[in-house]
Amino acid sequence: MSEPKRPFNRWRFLRVSWFFFRVFAQAFFFDIVLNRDGLRWLRPDPYKRYQRIARRFRHLAVHLGGVLIKLGQFLSIRVDVLPTQITSELAGLQDKIPPAPFPGIVEIVEREMGGPLKTWFREFEQTPIGAASLAQVHRATLSDGRKVVVKVLRPGIHTLVETDLAATALACSWLEWYRPVARRVDLDWLVEEFDKVTRAELDFRAEAENLEQFRAFFKQDHRLYLPELFPDYSKDGILTMENVAWFKPNDIDAMQRSGIDLSKASLAFFELHMEQVFRQHMVHADPHPGNLFIRPLLTDEEKEKGMAPFAPGQPIPEADERDFQVVLVDFGMVGRIPRRLRNALREFAFAVASRDPHRMVQSYVQAGTLLPGADLTRIEELHEVLLDNIWGVANNRIQEAAGEAVNRVFADFRDIIFETPFQVQVDLLFTVRSIEIMNGMVTKMDPEFNPWLALLPFARQLATEDLGAKKVGRELLETVQALARIPRRTDRVLARAERGALVVRNALTPEVRDKLRRLERSMDSLRLTVLAAALLVGGVLLHIQDKDGYLDDALLGAALLSWIKTLFNR
Repeated sequence: MSEPKRPFNRWRFLRVSWFFFRVFAQAFFFDIVLNRDGLRWLRPDPYKRYQRIARRFRHLAVHLGGVLIKLGQFLSIRVDVLPTQITSELAGLQDKIPPAPFPGIVEIVEREMGGPLKTWFREFEQTPIGAASLAQVHRATLSDGRKVVVKVLRPGIHTLVETDLAATALACSWLEWYRPVARRVDLDWLVEEFDKVTRAELDFRAEAENLEQFRAFFKQDHRLYLPELFPDYSKDGILTMENVAWFKPNDIDAMQRSGIDLSKASLAFFELHMEQVFRQHMVHADPHPGNLFIRPLLTDEEKEKGMAPFAPGQPIPEADERDFQVVLVDFGMVGRIPRRLRNALREFAFAVASRDPHRMVQSYVQAGTLLPGADLTRIEELHEVLLDNIWGVANNRIQEAAGEAVNRVFADFRDIIFETPFQVQVDLLFTVRSIEIMNGMVTKMDPEFNPWLALLPFARQLATEDLGAKKVGRELLETVQALARIPRRTDRVLARAERGALVVRNALTPEVRDKLRRLERSMDSLRLTVLAAALLVGGVLLHIQDKDGYLDDALLGAALLSWIKTLFNR
């Protein structure tokens, strides 16, 4: 039996593909063809050009919707790899996405539930409380009076997703021709994973299963509150859950008035997310403020008065101090960390907490993040400089502290920066994305939040667990095996020495490398000066012999260009 034909919009596909083609063509011309000696002066300011491209993409994404918005949202938080000119232009996609017309929403709900809207819902608000790229959420009241929220797929979203995924796959196939990208990212795997995660967001039954898995894992952790699911009102295209719209993380003033300590709330968000990464290995991949809430709890005095728990939207009385719970919703996008990367992540956490650049680089090796032949010693030196400048610094001052080290980093580690010996582990893309979103959110709640100090007790706990009997036994076995290999390795080294084939590798210090670079630049300038002098002499001699010729002018012009080149080479 043949697979049913998937919906597809050919005109949309051509429009999106044409946009990507123009971007790649411009990048090839300006960043490759013109990025050569003698031609760079023809290049326009690259950052202004990137900003114009980002602005055009944002307009296209808002106009067309679908997967393009998710792609723009992902790029807008990659401040670690993209210039601010791009991320600032795309940041608007994080704010508010135009909602779908209400008649289309009603049609989907009635088709999924198999009857008129009023049969199932006493009330159903027309204006959504949240609109995302693939679905939107409406407040509603069940026929028995319970307050709920209903998540509904956007009309025609399956066609948009199929079309956009096809265009994205085509764009990635073009990127495979650019080796610096292709050798660092498994683009085929990336397309497959992005395709799988995006389609999973269209499957509300899978989202309900993800919610129940989170509920089972965190059932003993009273810091987290998860909404109740209503299976009888949930189908393939709609998902009905308890209304948990208490405080959003950006409701700073309201939370402070109610007595919620923002520093404690930030720490709770961070720790719960680290639990997902390092223990559950199943991570909520989209923890933006629209998917997170703070549930205010009753104070002891309010309990004594017999007050009922606060309902969403209910005014919260002022208090000096109030306990709370973190609330998590929207489990459509979930990242799962494969077993082969879990130990590497734990090693990275230990390394960061202990300021150990060697262990940090070894965690990259274990994860397969470094390209073959990468200079591990140089990468360790780079991480040591970065840790010395940013370890222990609060989030709101990390960028400033790192900026103070920029000159030294660029001077001493140009080879590492420009060669970029790292390859992206696609398995971790959604996990890394979620950590970046979470880190940005807690920084807005508490500008003094210190992720380093928050990670320390967590890393200590992980280390303590790893030092059990099994760990000790394994380390003892590895030590015995290493001792047993020493005689054989010694014989091998001596044999190579006798044959004259012994090679000793030595890493240069940053000071020596800096002197070598200055020496190389001086030699280049000397060669250009000699060439300019030779061209000048040749041009003068030809001019004396034949004043009406053109070759002497050419030689004199070449001499002038060579001399100018020496000025820029210093």
